[in-house]
Amino acid sequence: MFSYEITDTVKKYNYCIPSSIYIGIIQTSPQINHVIYNPYDDKFTMWDKYGSYWKYSVQRDK
Repeated sequence: MFSYEITDTVKKYNYCIPSSIYIGIIQTSPQINHVIYNPYDDKFTMWDKYGSYWKYSVQRDK
């Protein structure tokens, strides 16, 4: 998944993406080089090697 596709996906889900989408992003995006989870605000922060970053939460699939 390209960086602009990740941006579109995160925005589409209003920065709260389903776990299956999150796993898909991680598995299909070789440009991702950092993913950090912050338990205090229950958010993930993800960076790619081109300087883009996203801050979002992940919800379990129903």
